[in-house]
Amino acid sequence: MKKGANLGSCGNVPSAVLRWAPLLSLTLVLLPAGAQEPAPPSGAALSFARSYHLPRSSAQVYDEALAAWQMTFAREPGAKLERTDKEAGVLEGTARMNYRSAMLTAREETMGVITYRVLIQAGNGECRVLITTLKHSGNRITPGGGKDFGLLAEGVRPVKPVPGLGARNQERIYADMKTQASSHLDNLLRAFGSLVRRSAEP
Repeated sequence: MKKGANLGSCGNVPSAVLRWAPLLSLTLVLLPAGAQEPAPPSGAALSFARSYHLPRSSAQVYDEALAAWQMTFAREPGAKLERTDKEAGVLEGTARMNYRSAMLTAREETMGVITYRVLIQAGNGECRVLITTLKHSGNRITPGGGKDFGLLAEGVRPVKPVPGLGARNQERIYADMKTQASSHLDNLLRAFGSLVRRSAEP
């Protein structure tokens, strides 16, 4: 599974982008003798960051980023730009991807969508993209109701336990969600980067 921190292979992520990622607070827990070890912490929210260097002014980078949005993220289900500020060089939007589990366990109940937020910042010679707040919602029209895994984070288990599923099944489905989301968003970021780079070619 690919995580946001491992996507730097297509460009070094500036420290300013990394500061956008939510910070993980670590808590030390003292266990009495014989107590069961707690589950690993859920970790920081899953995020994906990329940086593209372009020989263009901030206004030109903004225009190219907006055009690339229209060819990539805008084609996702429910895609919407919530902020378009050329003076500040900022584009913010939301979209979603469809999810269908690769496993049979609770496939119908977990079949649903993963929503996410996109922040694009255009500057002189640079375009930065950050995808955050990935949240899963299950299929609510099933007889037993949908099973929501909520915010996708870097831990092994969901941030909040999912009722009606054993710990092992939760871990397997959660890992599958993150694998599918990582693959899907990585492809979108590759396409976005290809478009903004191509537009900057002489």
